[in-house]
Amino acid sequence: MSGHTGLRTYGKLVCDILERKGTATFDEILEEIHSKLTSSQITDKEKATRRIYDVLNVFQAMDIISRNGRNINWLGSSQEEQQLKMEKEHLEEYIKEKTNKLQQIHDQSKSYKLLILEKRNVVKDQQQDVINLPFIVVRTSKNTKIECNTSLDNFQYLFKFDEPFDILDNTEVLQRMHFEKCKNVDIKMAGDVG
Repeated sequence: MSGHTGLRTYGKLVCDILERKGTATFDEILEEIHSKLTSSQITDKEKATRRIYDVLNVFQAMDIISRNGRNINWLGSSQEEQQLKMEKEHLEEYIKEKTNKLQQIHDQSKSYKLLILEKRNVVKDQQQDVINLPFIVVRTSKNTKIECNTSLDNFQYLFKFDEPFDILDNTEVLQRMHFEKCKNVDIKMAGDVG
């Protein structure tokens, strides 16, 4: 314990005692606090008694405790404290979601950098600034009839489906392939890519 024995110190001590015991008398609280404080912290018993009464009155006003004769009963945290705990849990969940999203973005970045390393020479040969995935992925039912036509230069494709379909974007394709985990390319080298 530090040398400071203000209301905050007494409040923390009283709170700890009542949380642990559930019910205690004023004398039990006073005795336990005296045993925890050093002789230099206790200037006089009368002052300590007044401070404890002050703390108990504040706790009672906040509905943290109730008094039944000589017994003081711990009721628990205030509604405001419960709300703060709920907000804290919500913020922790939000941070967890954002951390997961950041990890996904990091994995996506690694995947793209690895793909760029793999396709760098092809892009230089074609003198273009865009690196395309070497494939597309289409999701539809197994009964769908698909017609595919290509241009003469094999750079454009036309698909016709007789049922609904989804085209998975590059990010989803790379994630489903776990591309960032299956390559033995030095990631440090990938980090140097634009």
